[in-house]
Amino acid sequence: MPTVLFGLFERQARRLDALGEHGQITIATVTNVNRTYVSYEYTIGTTTHDWSVSQGDAPYAVGQAFPIMYLPEVPAFSRPTVDRTRATAEAARNRSFTGKVVVGVFAFFAVAAFACDFNLRRLRKRGRAELTDPRAYRMRLAFAGAMLAPFLVLIFGWHGKDSFQRGESLWPVILGALLSLSILGGTVFYILRYGQAQAAARSGRLLKWIAPVAAGVAALRLLAWLMGWQ
Repeated sequence: MPTVLFGLFERQARRLDALGEHGQITIATVTNVNRTYVSYEYTIGTTTHDWSVSQGDAPYAVGQAFPIMYLPEVPAFSRPTVDRTRATAEAARNRSFTGKVVVGVFAFFAVAAFACDFNLRRLRKRGRAELTDPRAYRMRLAFAGAMLAPFLVLIFGWHGKDSFQRGESLWPVILGALLSLSILGGTVFYILRYGQAQAAARSGRLLKWIAPVAAGVAALRLLAWLMGWQ
């Protein structure tokens, strides 16, 4: 997994480097503007390409034309700028971010592998009682929660920093972080207090209304997108 992520991020960084070195300039037209993103399209040869960026990167109105740079060997890859140094700077930021992500993912799987090895050794030593012992189960759950929490904090911390640099509202990031941490913490707390069986029954009860609500929200967002409300 870390190798795959590194390869994907490095490909993006190399495209940005190439865009800064020999990107071509053309004219794009804004096709849609919502509260967060601006969509534009442009034609290279006989093919029309489209892309979406934040409003801070392309503060234009629908129908307005503006210059962009695209990569000749990959015409669908573009940026709403004619400043080559911006593409080069973005490539450098991507590489810095890539290193942090790869190290984080590697650390996650390394800790998970250590935890599995530790639990297997305990299981061999104590036998099947380890699988049914409530105390052992609670210990594994607490360890898993403690392992996931820092990664959630780092992920939302990065999103918050990115939103701040772009001049976007931090409220979606804060609400998302609070919701994720409350779900993780609430689940761990409930299981530690009431046990695995009660937690499974509670999850079943919650899913009866969470799943329909989530499907309804997704359907409304799709309808809003199709009708151009966003």
